[in-house]
Amino acid sequence: MVMDDKRIDEIVHKIFEKAKQECASHARYALSNHIANEMNNVFSYRTPERAYKRYIEKDNRKGEPNEESVDFFCQYLGYENYKGYITRNPKEKVILKAFPKPLKPELLRGNFKDWILSITIILGILSFFILGVQFFSKKQDFPLESSTCMAWVKDHYEEVSCNLQFHPISGMQIVPYDIKLITNFRKIEVTILTTFFSEETGKPLIWYYKNRDSEIEYFTAPGFHPVTGKTLKAITEYIIEKYVPKYPPNIGNDEDDDGIEIPPIVDTNDLEMITLIFNKNMPDQGVMGQLKKTYFRPYTHLVSTLNSSRLNTYRQELLSGNPLEIRKYVTKNVDYICVGFVEYLYSNKVANVTTCDMRLNFNVYSTKTGAEQLNLSQSILVSGAGYSEIEAKNNCLEKIGDPLIEL
Repeated sequence: MVMDDKRIDEIVHKIFEKAKQECASHARYALSNHIANEMNNVFSYRTPERAYKRYIEKDNRKGEPNEESVDFFCQYLGYENYKGYITRNPKEKVILKAFPKPLKPELLRGNFKDWILSITIILGILSFFILGVQFFSKKQDFPLESSTCMAWVKDHYEEVSCNLQFHPISGMQIVPYDIKLITNFRKIEVTILTTFFSEETGKPLIWYYKNRDSEIEYFTAPGFHPVTGKTLKAITEYIIEKYVPKYPPNIGNDEDDDGIEIPPIVDTNDLEMITLIFNKNMPDQGVMGQLKKTYFRPYTHLVSTLNSSRLNTYRQELLSGNPLEIRKYVTKNVDYICVGFVEYLYSNKVANVTTCDMRLNFNVYSTKTGAEQLNLSQSILVSGAGYSEIEAKNNCLEKIGDPLIEL
C-alpha cells in the first residue's frame, strides 16, 4: 500500500499525543525515547525524533520515515500496521457546498448602516466581557487556569499550590500537576516476594535507578527520577538476582525463622543449582526466590539461569520432556537443575477477601547422571488469602517451606 504523507503526518501527531499522556517530560528527546522503549526498542529513539522534526516542527530537511517505521508507529497506537490504521480511520468525505449568490449592489448599500450598527454593538459587548474577566481574575489569589501543582515528597508526589516555587517540607521544586504520577508513581522497597512482571503479559511492573552510592531505587511506574531527572529503567532478571534482597522483612538466615521448615539436605559442598519455575510463559520470580531460601538454601544459585533471550527456549525444552537439554545453555559446572510449573487460582469465597490456591510442581535432576532426585522433587498445594490478589498470592508464597500438602 502506498503511504500518504498527510496520513503519516496525522499518525506522527497521534503517537506524540499518546506519549505525552504516558511520559512525565514532554521534551522531544524524552517523548521519542519513551516511544522507542514502549516498542521494545525495535527502532532507535532517533526514528520518532526525526519524524517529530519533520511533521511537528515542520523541518522539511528531514526525510519521510520508511514503511517499516510507520507500521511500528501504528502498532504503538494499537493497530496492526499502516493498512490497519487506514482501514479503521478512513478519510472524511469532503462535501462541496454551493456558495450563495452575491447580493446586488443596491441591497448592499441599503443594509450597510445596519451592518455597521450590529458590528459596533457586538464589539462593545466583547470589550465589556474581556474587561470584566480581567478585573475579577486580579482579585483572585490563584490563576484562573489551575490552582494545583505537585512536588516530590520522600516517596511520592503531593498536590500543592502553584503559587509556591518549592515544597515547604521536602524543598523539591513545584512541577505541573499530573494525575498519573499522583496516583501511580511511588518509590518502594522490594523483596524477592515482590511481583516484578505481569503474569498476563510478562511486561515489567517495577522500574529502577542506580544512584551514586550504587544503591538501587525502585519505582512503580516508568518515567524520570523525581530528583535527578534521569530516565528510569525497566527491571530485569539480572537486577533482581544481583540486588533484590533474598529474604522478606523479618526473615533472616536461620533455618528456624518464622517456623519455616526446610527439608534436611546433606552437606552440598558448594554444589551449584539452577532453578526455573514457569507461570504460563514467564519465570515466576516469587516462587523461585522462596525455593532458593528454603528447600535449596545450601546450594549456590546461578544468575545465568534467567537469560531473558533464552526463556522461550527453556520453556520449550521443559514442555518437550527434555529438561536436561537446558544444560547446553548454562555453565558446565552446574550440578543440579530444578524445573517446574506453577499456577494460581483465585476466588472470592468471602466478601472483600480473595483466596489464592497455588499448585506447584517441580523436579530436580542431576546434570551428571540425569537421575531425578526424588528426595527434592515436590508437588505442592497451598492456599492464601488477602484483600487483593497480590496479597493473597504473597501469603501463598510465604507458606512454601511449611509442612506440605502433597497432591
